[in-house]
Amino acid sequence: GRLAAKALEDHRGEGAAAVLTDLVHRVAQARKGDSGGDGGGPGAGSGGSSALALLGLLAIGGGAFAFVRSRRRRRELATQMEELRRVARDDLVSLGDEVRAVDLDVEMPGAAPGAREDLGKALACYEEAERRFATARTPDDFGPVTSACEEGRYWMAAVRAQLAGSAPPERR
Repeated sequence: GRLAAKALEDHRGEGAAAVLTDLVHRVAQARKGDSGGDGGGPGAGSGGSSALALLGLLAIGGGAFAFVRSRRRRRELATQMEELRRVARDDLVSLGDEVRAVDLDVEMPGAAPGAREDLGKALACYEEAERRFATARTPDDFGPVTSACEEGRYWMAAVRAQLAGSAPPERR
Protein backbone atom coordinates (compact mmCIF):
# COMPACT_ATOMS: atom_id res chain seq x y z
CA GLY A 1 0.00 0.00 0.00
CA ARG A 2 2.85 2.35 0.84
CA LEU A 3 4.49 1.66 -2.55
CA ALA A 4 1.22 2.19 -4.41
CA ALA A 5 0.62 5.49 -2.64
CA LYS A 6 4.14 6.67 -3.47
CA ALA A 7 3.77 5.64 -7.16
CA LEU A 8 0.43 7.45 -7.36
CA GLU A 9 1.88 10.55 -5.70
CA ASP A 10 4.88 10.65 -8.08
CA HIS A 11 2.91 10.05 -11.32
CA ARG A 12 -0.60 11.38 -10.64
CA GLY A 13 -0.80 13.63 -13.70
CA GLU A 14 0.74 11.11 -16.11
CA GLY A 15 -2.11 8.60 -16.24
CA ALA A 16 -2.79 5.11 -14.96
CA ALA A 17 -0.17 3.42 -17.15
CA ALA A 18 2.67 5.49 -15.66
CA VAL A 19 1.44 4.87 -12.10
CA LEU A 20 1.13 1.11 -12.65
CA THR A 21 4.55 0.88 -14.34
CA ASP A 22 6.17 2.71 -11.44
CA LEU A 23 4.32 0.54 -8.93
CA VAL A 24 5.57 -2.67 -10.57
CA HIS A 25 9.11 -1.27 -10.58
CA ARG A 26 8.89 -0.30 -6.90
CA VAL A 27 7.52 -3.72 -5.92
CA ALA A 28 10.34 -5.45 -7.84
CA GLN A 29 12.94 -3.27 -6.11
CA ALA A 30 11.40 -3.90 -2.71
CA ARG A 31 11.43 -7.67 -3.29
CA LYS A 32 15.09 -7.58 -4.31
CA GLY A 33 15.98 -5.66 -1.18
CA ASP A 34 13.90 -7.96 1.09
CA SER A 35 15.20 -11.31 -0.18
CA GLY A 36 18.18 -11.76 2.13
CA GLY A 37 19.93 -15.01 1.27
CA ASP A 38 18.34 -18.16 -0.08
CA GLY A 39 14.77 -17.07 0.54
CA GLY A 40 14.03 -20.27 2.43
CA GLY A 41 13.08 -18.78 5.79
CA PRO A 42 9.66 -18.49 7.43
CA GLY A 43 8.35 -15.90 4.99
CA ALA A 44 9.46 -17.71 1.79
CA GLY A 45 5.93 -18.60 0.60
CA SER A 46 4.68 -15.02 0.70
CA GLY A 47 6.26 -14.13 -2.67
CA GLY A 48 3.56 -15.97 -4.61
CA SER A 49 0.72 -14.40 -2.68
CA SER A 50 2.17 -10.91 -2.99
CA ALA A 51 2.63 -11.43 -6.75
CA LEU A 52 -0.97 -12.60 -6.95
CA ALA A 53 -2.09 -9.57 -4.95
CA LEU A 54 -0.08 -7.31 -7.29
CA LEU A 55 -1.71 -8.92 -10.33
CA GLY A 56 -5.12 -8.43 -8.74
CA LEU A 57 -4.30 -4.80 -8.04
CA LEU A 58 -3.16 -4.34 -11.64
CA ALA A 59 -6.33 -5.97 -12.96
CA ILE A 60 -8.54 -3.77 -10.78
CA GLY A 61 -6.59 -0.67 -11.80
CA GLY A 62 -6.79 -1.58 -15.48
CA GLY A 63 -10.51 -2.26 -15.22
CA ALA A 64 -11.12 1.03 -13.45
CA PHE A 65 -9.07 2.88 -16.07
CA ALA A 66 -11.03 1.25 -18.91
CA PHE A 67 -14.35 2.02 -17.20
CA VAL A 68 -13.51 5.69 -16.64
CA ARG A 69 -12.21 6.07 -20.19
CA SER A 70 -15.30 4.42 -21.67
CA ARG A 71 -17.58 6.64 -19.61
CA ARG A 72 -15.71 9.75 -20.73
CA ARG A 73 -16.02 8.69 -24.39
CA ARG A 74 -19.76 8.10 -24.01
CA ARG A 75 -20.16 11.56 -22.49
CA GLU A 76 -18.15 13.16 -25.30
CA LEU A 77 -20.20 11.29 -27.92
CA ALA A 78 -23.45 12.37 -26.26
CA THR A 79 -22.29 16.01 -26.28
CA GLN A 80 -21.25 15.74 -29.93
CA MET A 81 -24.59 14.16 -30.85
CA GLU A 82 -26.50 16.94 -29.07
CA GLU A 83 -24.59 19.57 -31.03
CA LEU A 84 -25.04 17.74 -34.35
CA ARG A 85 -28.73 17.24 -33.66
CA ARG A 86 -29.18 20.94 -32.83
CA VAL A 87 -27.37 22.11 -35.98
CA ALA A 88 -29.20 19.63 -38.22
CA ARG A 89 -32.56 20.62 -36.71
CA ASP A 90 -31.78 24.30 -37.37
CA ASP A 91 -30.86 23.39 -40.96
CA LEU A 92 -34.14 21.52 -41.40
CA VAL A 93 -36.22 24.33 -39.94
CA SER A 94 -34.48 26.85 -42.21
CA LEU A 95 -35.15 24.77 -45.33
CA GLY A 96 -38.78 24.24 -44.28
CA ASP A 97 -39.21 27.98 -43.81
CA GLU A 98 -37.81 28.62 -47.28
CA VAL A 99 -40.22 26.10 -48.83
CA ARG A 100 -43.22 27.65 -47.05
CA ALA A 101 -42.13 31.18 -48.01
CA VAL A 102 -42.39 30.56 -51.76
CA ASP A 103 -45.24 28.05 -51.74
CA LEU A 104 -47.91 30.67 -52.49
CA ASP A 105 -45.77 32.45 -55.07
CA VAL A 106 -45.43 29.24 -57.09
CA GLU A 107 -49.21 28.76 -57.08
CA MET A 108 -49.89 32.24 -58.46
CA PRO A 109 -51.02 32.52 -62.08
CA GLY A 110 -48.16 33.39 -64.38
CA ALA A 111 -45.49 31.76 -62.19
CA ALA A 112 -42.70 30.05 -64.08
CA PRO A 113 -43.76 26.47 -64.87
CA GLY A 114 -40.41 25.00 -63.82
CA ALA A 115 -40.66 26.67 -60.42
CA ARG A 116 -43.41 24.33 -59.25
CA GLU A 117 -41.37 21.29 -60.32
CA ASP A 118 -38.24 22.57 -58.58
CA LEU A 119 -40.25 23.35 -55.46
CA GLY A 120 -41.40 19.72 -55.49
CA LYS A 121 -37.74 18.62 -55.65
CA ALA A 122 -36.87 20.92 -52.75
CA LEU A 123 -39.77 19.53 -50.75
CA ALA A 124 -38.64 15.95 -51.51
CA CYS A 125 -35.15 16.84 -50.26
CA TYR A 126 -36.65 18.33 -47.11
CA GLU A 127 -38.66 15.16 -46.46
CA GLU A 128 -35.58 12.98 -47.06
CA ALA A 129 -33.53 15.10 -44.66
CA GLU A 130 -36.31 14.93 -42.07
CA ARG A 131 -36.54 11.13 -42.39
CA ARG A 132 -32.77 10.70 -42.05
CA PHE A 133 -32.70 13.12 -39.11
CA ALA A 134 -35.29 11.03 -37.27
CA THR A 135 -33.19 7.87 -37.65
CA ALA A 136 -29.74 9.39 -36.98
CA ARG A 137 -27.99 7.54 -34.15
CA THR A 138 -24.28 8.24 -34.79
CA PRO A 139 -22.34 11.32 -35.95
CA ASP A 140 -21.90 9.72 -39.40
CA ASP A 141 -25.69 9.50 -39.77
CA PHE A 142 -25.89 13.30 -39.99
CA GLY A 143 -23.93 13.48 -43.27
CA PRO A 144 -26.93 12.46 -45.41
CA VAL A 145 -29.12 14.94 -43.51
CA THR A 146 -26.75 17.77 -44.37
CA SER A 147 -26.47 16.62 -48.00
CA ALA A 148 -30.25 16.49 -48.44
CA CYS A 149 -30.64 19.98 -46.90
CA GLU A 150 -27.90 21.33 -49.16
CA GLU A 151 -29.59 19.90 -52.25
CA GLY A 152 -32.93 21.30 -51.07
CA ARG A 153 -31.36 24.75 -50.72
CA TYR A 154 -30.09 24.51 -54.31
CA TRP A 155 -33.60 23.72 -55.57
CA MET A 156 -34.97 26.62 -53.53
CA ALA A 157 -32.43 28.96 -55.16
CA ALA A 158 -33.60 27.65 -58.53
CA VAL A 159 -37.25 28.33 -57.58
CA ARG A 160 -36.49 31.89 -56.43
CA ALA A 161 -34.50 32.58 -59.61
CA GLN A 162 -37.34 31.33 -61.83
CA LEU A 163 -39.89 33.38 -59.91
CA ALA A 164 -37.69 36.45 -60.43
CA GLY A 165 -37.54 35.72 -64.16
CA SER A 166 -33.89 34.66 -64.30
CA ALA A 167 -32.17 31.41 -65.10
CA PRO A 168 -31.60 28.91 -62.28
CA PRO A 169 -28.13 29.10 -60.71
CA GLU A 170 -25.37 26.81 -61.87
CA ARG A 171 -25.24 23.63 -59.84
CA ARG A 172 -21.88 23.08 -58.14
